[in-house]
Amino acid sequence: MSTSTKGLGRPRAFPTRAFIVIVGVLCLGLAISAAWDFIRLSDLRVEYLRNTAEDVAAGIDAQLRGPSRRSESTAWQSLFAETIDSRGQTVAFVVLLDRAGRVLASEGERFAPAFTGSVGFVSTQGTRLYIHEAELPVSGPGMRRGLEPRRDPGSGVDMELRPMPARLRIGVYTSSADFIRWQAIIHLAMNGVIIVTLLALARYFLRTLNRFLPGGQNGG
Repeated sequence: MSTSTKGLGRPRAFPTRAFIVIVGVLCLGLAISAAWDFIRLSDLRVEYLRNTAEDVAAGIDAQLRGPSRRSESTAWQSLFAETIDSRGQTVAFVVLLDRAGRVLASEGERFAPAFTGSVGFVSTQGTRLYIHEAELPVSGPGMRRGLEPRRDPGSGVDMELRPMPARLRIGVYTSSADFIRWQAIIHLAMNGVIIVTLLALARYFLRTLNRFLPGGQNGG
């Protein structure tokens, strides 16, 4: 009877190492998941900004079909002004370039330093922008050369060659996609808090366990 009682009263060793491994695996999984979500949402933010710029470019291109209208810088300028007026909270500037990189028409002169710079994410005038460049479709031999002949209406003789538009450059405020950026940051922060909390609870549990299982009973 005494032997039975002694056997029942002996505390079993707690698998500390296995417990630590399990907690470590859980924390590692949460960290990988947090990093993956952050990368995915960051890519989604870039895609959102690119789609916004492409939507603006497609709308402008659809309204200026045909080489005759494309060669009129005043038509582009008027359309650019309308675009900025209607989408000024999202679109910072719109620029028309020829194949040599010369500006033929533009709107949003505040950001002029970015008209011919690099594409992608840039900072200019204290503002963060995403710059997208879209190639305009070509048609006709004049546009393939990058030049369009201007003819005398009376004689039909070529009077001069002038540059043809080739590219649209559109600057979009990155703040228009801040909701995705903040979502990525919040997800990352929440997973970080969960990991820290899990580690703190595991440490507290092991310290508490050591008080009730003295003499190394929680080893192994």
